[in-house]
Amino acid sequence: MTAYLSKKYGAPTKETKLNLLPPLKEDEYVRTFGEWWYLTCDIGAILSRAEWKQGNMKIVTGITSSGRTFISFLDEKTLSHANLDEYFKEGQTAKAKVTW
Repeated sequence: MTAYLSKKYGAPTKETKLNLLPPLKEDEYVRTFGEWWYLTCDIGAILSRAEWKQGNMKIVTGITSSGRTFISFLDEKTLSHANLDEYFKEGQTAKAKVTW
């Protein structure tokens, strides 16, 4: 995925090396993880692999705690508080006229 996005958007502006877990030892059949691992998986943490900047858009790829790869397209200007406040501001409500 990183190679494909690099062809499309150029070299990443930020890259992170994802460390692999060491292989199990000869007499080891399962790996025991600490509580931090399960908490991380429970909250849906992500590990970012690479990031590109394209105008206002930030493109991020990586892996989720459940082992799925992802691509995220984020436009920080469009999702800014000022812009969202404009979308969700209360409009003027018209009073209904009722005639009997």
